Amino acid sequence: MPVQRTGQRLSNLSKGPLVTPHLSVQAFTQTPDVHTVFERALRDRRLARVTSEAHPGGMRAALARFEQAQSPDVLVLEADRAALADLPALASVCDPRTKVIIVGHVNDVVLYRELINLGVSEYLVAPVDGAELATAIERIASEGEMRSKSRVYAFMGANGGVGSSTIAQNVAWAMANKVGAGIMLADLDLTFGCADLNFNVETGTQFFDALKAETKVDDALLERLLVKRGQNLHVLTHPALLDREPEHLVHQLVEMLKLARSNFNHIVLDLPNHWSALVQDAILDADEVIVTVTPDLCSLRNGKALLERLGRLRPNDAPPKLVLNQCRMPKRAEIKVKEFSQALNIQPVATIAFDAGRFSTAASTGQMLSEINPKGAAVTSCAQIADRLVDPTSQRSKGTTWARFWNFRQRKLA
Repeated sequence: MPVQRTGQRLSNLSKGPLVTPHLSVQAFTQTPDVHTVFERALRDRRLARVTSEAHPGGMRAALARFEQAQSPDVLVLEADRAALADLPALASVCDPRTKVIIVGHVNDVVLYRELINLGVSEYLVAPVDGAELATAIERIASEGEMRSKSRVYAFMGANGGVGSSTIAQNVAWAMANKVGAGIMLADLDLTFGCADLNFNVETGTQFFDALKAETKVDDALLERLLVKRGQNLHVLTHPALLDREPEHLVHQLVEMLKLARSNFNHIVLDLPNHWSALVQDAILDADEVIVTVTPDLCSLRNGKALLERLGRLRPNDAPPKLVLNQCRMPKRAEIKVKEFSQALNIQPVATIAFDAGRFSTAASTGQMLSEINPKGAAVTSCAQIADRLVDPTSQRSKGTTWARFWNFRQRKLA
């Protein structure tokens, strides 16, 4: 029995958000016609924020790709009936959060129901057009599960000068390179924030001009204030605000961060090391808190006080993650890593050596550490922190059985 087309394609254009959130979409096609349709779909105004890639080769190319790379938020896969038998192998290399749209050539309602029951988000029968594919992607992007999966990471230093901002910025950069889309960094140090300098981007004074007391916070304002760095990172930064911190500005930033959760999969917050209402709200909203310290007595005392405060604020959350920075500085007396960890009763997720040359070069040229030296030890540490935050449960391990679509490995299509 053939699948009945609903005839509601045009009416769907007015449903859901006008523009999808920032997400990554990759297509693996078998025929030039479907490849062309995918490229046409990406020109749809609703997919303006999508980061996309298109590859020939169908199922085999997808298997080879995701053996080595992170799978996207949405995967568009052209597959004939024979290729669908390789879905179990695809399950073993893809992130379980990846949504799948299959473009097939079999108009069979039994096959359609089987795939939908297994958790495939959409099955489209070729030939399809660009509007139909764009609508399918937009519908998936607007679903509650896709919109609610964003994660927020708050980085805070135990005291000034420990390098928390540098770590936060380089971890965000590593995330952007790993995940591919949907990464936002917000510099919430309104007084001495440095994200604009470290990323070498210009903000001017429009940030404070735009956020006036009567300004409504919405998608358009957020997009206006964000500055893109590279292909996948979006930075919310500002000039220094030394003389005041208007109450309405704090409220607007809080609202903006809530709005960002609907538009970005991963949000990195660079917090100042002094306590304020904005900092506390960010800490309470974060999924993970990362505290940066240095191996000295002041940082030990402040770090202990900060960890205790965070424990009271977040009693039901996982403990904060600790980054021990600027270790093995020449001619400086330091507390040993083991003793430092025992005093705080927490093991650091990363221990980063002091490297004045590379860090100062990166800061003075407006580059990230990986742009200066891709194979440096600090670069590896930031990448490992990013991996741990983005994929905390190591869900991509081989042999894992995942829900719904990925449980297909034990089943066969009729």
